[in-house]
Amino acid sequence: MDGHPSGAGIHGAQAMTGKPVGRGELEGDAPDGYRIKGRSTLYDTRTGDPLVEWVKTDAKQPTPEEWAERFKQAVELACIEAPRSRRPRSTAEDLRVVYPMGDPHIGMYAWRGETGEDFDLDIAVRDLRAAMRLLVDRAPASRVGHVLNMGDYFHADNASNRTARSGHALDVDSRYLKVQVAGLACMVSLVDAALTKHEFVEVTNCTGNHDDHTSMHLSIALSQRYHDEPRVKVHAPSAYNYYEHGGCLYGATHGDTCKHSELAEVMAHDAAEQWGRTRYRHWYVGHVHHDSVKERRGVTVETIRTLAARDAWHHSAGYRSGRDMKCDVWHAVHGRIARNIVGIEQVRASL
Repeated sequence: MDGHPSGAGIHGAQAMTGKPVGRGELEGDAPDGYRIKGRSTLYDTRTGDPLVEWVKTDAKQPTPEEWAERFKQAVELACIEAPRSRRPRSTAEDLRVVYPMGDPHIGMYAWRGETGEDFDLDIAVRDLRAAMRLLVDRAPASRVGHVLNMGDYFHADNASNRTARSGHALDVDSRYLKVQVAGLACMVSLVDAALTKHEFVEVTNCTGNHDDHTSMHLSIALSQRYHDEPRVKVHAPSAYNYYEHGGCLYGATHGDTCKHSELAEVMAHDAAEQWGRTRYRHWYVGHVHHDSVKERRGVTVETIRTLAARDAWHHSAGYRSGRDMKCDVWHAVHGRIARNIVGIEQVRASL
C-alpha cells in the first residue's frame, strides 16, 4: 500500500477474507461485563491485508441464572457470622426512636470538577455510618428503634446504570455487584448500631424509583442476615408503610407515586383502624431531597433531606438543598417530643 486513500476500504469482519466470525471469536476479547457485537476492519484493497480493526462492544446483560448467582454471592458475603451487638441495659417502653433516611443513593458518582464536590461509593457508606453513630449516641434508650429507609437507597437498580421506569442514564461508581455488597454491609452496620441503644430494631426499605428491585433484594438479604436474631424485624418492602406507637401513627413512602397533598387521604384509607385509634399522625417522604412540612387535615406530611451530594444532572438543574440526617423521638402519649439533626459538615468533622 502506498498510502493513497483509494488504496484502502472499510468492510465487515468477514470482508476480503470470506471467513465468517464465530460467536466465540466475537466474545473472546470482550472486557468483563461487556460483549463484542461486531468488528469493522480496514483492509488494503490491493493486497487484501488487514490494516486496522475496530471492535464494537456494548454492556452484556446477565442471564437470570447469572443474576441469581450474583445475588447469592452478595447475600453470602453479608451473612458471614458476626458477634451480636450488645443489648442496652434498660429501655423506655413509652418511647420509639425513628431514624429516617432520605435517598442515600449508594453507588452514585459525582466529580468535583463538574459538580463542586466528589462523591462515590466509599464516601456514601462512610457518611451514612458516621451519621448513624452520632444519632444513636444522642438518642434515648427506647424499647424500639426504627431504621427507616425511604427509598433510593441504591442509585442504580441494575447493571445497565439506567432507571428502570424512565431509562434515564445514571452516573454510577464501581461495579454493580460491588455496590450491592457495600450497600448491604452498610445497612447491617446501621442496624447493629441501633441494636446497641434499643431493645428491638425494626427495618423498613421503601421502594424508590431508583431501586424498584434492589429494595426488595435488600430486605430479603437483611431478613437472612438477622433470621436468628429475635431483636430485629425486617418489614416487607412496600410503596406505603404504616406504624403505630400508642397514640401515634406514622407512614413512610418514597413519594414519587402519589401527590403529597393526597397522602392524608391515602393514610386514612389504608390504615383506617389505626387512624381512628391515634391522635398524632405523620408522613415521612423522600424523593425530593429537601426539607418541607405541610400540615394537612389530620396528618403532617414531611419531606426529608439526603446526605448524598448532587450528581451532574441535579447540579446543572440548580438544586441546592441542604444535607443532613435526623432521628425523631415519639412518645406513646404526647406524640413527637424531640428531634436530633446531624448536618453533613458535622458528620465529616466526626470522622
